[in-house]
Amino acid sequence: MKLNLLYSLALICYGLTLYLFVRLIYWKYKSKKYYWGNVAPVTKKDLKMISSFKEKEIPYISLLIPAKDESTVIRQTIDNALKLDYFPGSFEILVVTDERELYEKEDNVKKVWSEIQRWKDYSIVNKLHPNRQLSFQKKTSVLFKQVILLQKAKTFMLGSFYNELYIDFSSILTFNNDKHVLLALKQSVENTLKRTPTTKKELKRVLMVSLRKQFPNASSNVLKRIMARFENTILPWIQKFSVKDVLSIEKEDLENVFQTTKSIADEMKSYAYKKGVELKVVVVPTTYTGEYPITFTQEQTKSTKGRALNYSLDEVSEKSSILGFYDAESQPDSSVLLHVAYSYLEKGEKMNILQGPLYQVRNYYTLGLISRIGGLFKAVSHEWYLPLIFKKLPFVGGTNLFVRKSLLHKINGFNPTALTEDLDLGIRAYLKENIGVSFLPVISTEQTPPFWSQFFKQRLRWASGHLEVMSQVRKIDKHLFYQLFWKGPFEWMLYQFSGLIVVVMNIGWVLSKVGLISQTAFSVNPILQIVLLCLNVPYVFFSFYCFYHYQFTFDKNFLSLDSIPYLECIKLVLSCLFVFLLPLPYTWAIILKIAGKSPTTWVKTPRTAE
Repeated sequence: MKLNLLYSLALICYGLTLYLFVRLIYWKYKSKKYYWGNVAPVTKKDLKMISSFKEKEIPYISLLIPAKDESTVIRQTIDNALKLDYFPGSFEILVVTDERELYEKEDNVKKVWSEIQRWKDYSIVNKLHPNRQLSFQKKTSVLFKQVILLQKAKTFMLGSFYNELYIDFSSILTFNNDKHVLLALKQSVENTLKRTPTTKKELKRVLMVSLRKQFPNASSNVLKRIMARFENTILPWIQKFSVKDVLSIEKEDLENVFQTTKSIADEMKSYAYKKGVELKVVVVPTTYTGEYPITFTQEQTKSTKGRALNYSLDEVSEKSSILGFYDAESQPDSSVLLHVAYSYLEKGEKMNILQGPLYQVRNYYTLGLISRIGGLFKAVSHEWYLPLIFKKLPFVGGTNLFVRKSLLHKINGFNPTALTEDLDLGIRAYLKENIGVSFLPVISTEQTPPFWSQFFKQRLRWASGHLEVMSQVRKIDKHLFYQLFWKGPFEWMLYQFSGLIVVVMNIGWVLSKVGLISQTAFSVNPILQIVLLCLNVPYVFFSFYCFYHYQFTFDKNFLSLDSIPYLECIKLVLSCLFVFLLPLPYTWAIILKIAGKSPTTWVKTPRTAE
């Protein structure tokens, strides 16, 4: 009886997951027919004609990028924003960072300078015998080693060592333009050293990415040979440092070593000005409460994304009609502002919130197994399901998002303490001003946290924020509450339960075949057994479809030169084995909610350096 019940339950779960899969295919059909299929290109000429006909000015747009501790990605993000296809002088960029980041830089400078002084004192007393020097070097901090590495970079660029390396490379490769190659090689090595990687693996990876960007047409074999020479000639040199390296450092050097989001953005202001775009850097004071209109307190307030965005609302241009929001590693499509402006010229102050899809797999080749499959499936949901969800929920995603400035002022900006300030914004705009969300058919590529622990924390925050919003609207709008329930906890548990049952049945069948458990424990009708096994196949093929479908968004510079053939396919198949873990953060959020231990603080998503 138990056996029949177990297999009946398994068959129901397989059938249910098959139904969910078929439903997803149906969503693809609908979204392609009614949304993606009807997307018409928008040009500057179109906007000029409409604005002239309606006697309206081209809308001024402000792009807000919250970026605390984002020095590893912010340069690329600003550069992408400056490449957007729009009228010069009709949009601005605001990089919003936190005063805490500047304080952290000051602390780092003090710590490293103190270490340098200890080195100097130690060298005077002991004259640093090589063995003692090596022992002392091992005790230095990671920050100290990064400073030394950058000093090495300065010596490397100014000395004759680089020219010797170039001659070495020239013996391997034939170059048509020696000057160009010299500069490109120099830039590659300089970029590598500036990244201040602390391990041999990191050094090689960063150099590989830099070489690929400098020599996009070079074959893998050529790059491998350059990498080999780098490893044999430069690597031993930069991994060692002497007393001379330490004593040459001045305190002023440290100010340039520890770059912040603000310092990098400040460097790019003149570059933006030449392109006709104003780039502003907004520093959020630690005593700002987070509320809008702006107020201050005597105590330091925790940093959150909503808090940073609220502070920047008063910094946008008076000419601005629309505010756009992007995360610190976003790379939007170049036409996005044209589509947003078209919508505003058509609807004016009646324009809904605009939310575009996010393909969060740009760092695919640096992702772990679970993050890979999670990122691919998230991209599918944004392409096929996101256009349809707005009919039932005022869902917004926090990036690739555009909101009228007047609307944000009416609803007092973002909720600075919300775990998901984006979903909270959409719900409040709907409840207070009866403003919905419309689909913006222009993509933006982003990152997914590379490791399972980071992935879990991000999804846990999303799920906990969803449940938090449900609690807030329960007594206000029952219909909205139940929509949030069906699209949230109900479906999360459905996916979790079905996934676990399927995994248990697969593992049980395999263990019975290899003799680790009794074969009678999982004996079943052979036809049913074949049916159950074959139902796994569509999901593997679907994963490969996603892999090839979104490959155009992957940063291929991170693809290892040493990858064996079909390695990525093997990794993808392995990822499919862990698909049952994807709903786990959402399930855990429900458990924490029931136990009264839900997360209460906003958690920043980690980035992959670009």
